[in-house]
Amino acid sequence: MFKYLNKGISTPLAIIIIIVLSIFLIGIIFWLTPKEETTISEIENLKNKTSNWETYRNEEYGFLIKYPADWTFEEREDEEGKSFSFKTTKKDKMNVYYDNLFSIFVKETAYASIQKWFDDTYKDRESTMILYKEIIAINDNKWLYVNDPINSGGCSGISINLIRNSKLYRVINYCDPDVPEIFSTFKFLE
Repeated sequence: MFKYLNKGISTPLAIIIIIVLSIFLIGIIFWLTPKEETTISEIENLKNKTSNWETYRNEEYGFLIKYPADWTFEEREDEEGKSFSFKTTKKDKMNVYYDNLFSIFVKETAYASIQKWFDDTYKDRESTMILYKEIIAINDNKWLYVNDPINSGGCSGISINLIRNSKLYRVINYCDPDVPEIFSTFKFLE
């Protein structure tokens, strides 16, 4: 009756179980580990870095944003809505020049939820195409942050997206990892 209790499990199965449990435990530890918080000195450094930047203010759509003084500004309107673009040309580490583009797109929307907008917009794309997605808070607003290489010519396109007052706001930075500070300067006028 007890002859099967002494056999145990096979060595390969035991190894697989140990590996799976180890990965699971590492995942839990990583998930529970507190993330770095922005310090007061980092906030002060950001304020100092952006203090001599230009400010673009739009009364119609109720926002303002700061951008580096040596960038150019362009406003466009088409059937999709309005776009406000800030552009500069930079040289990378290999001395290749490229255009850095930072844009704000605003359009009317019937969506009430940014998550529903995202699901419908990206439904035909494989989830592996989105490198990263999360809800972040910027100046008391909850934005959907998306790292999406497809919509940015192969380089990493970062966007923050928000629905407010029946308008979709998309703030997008193409190709330049050095200017996320611009995101933090975006504010709605109250």
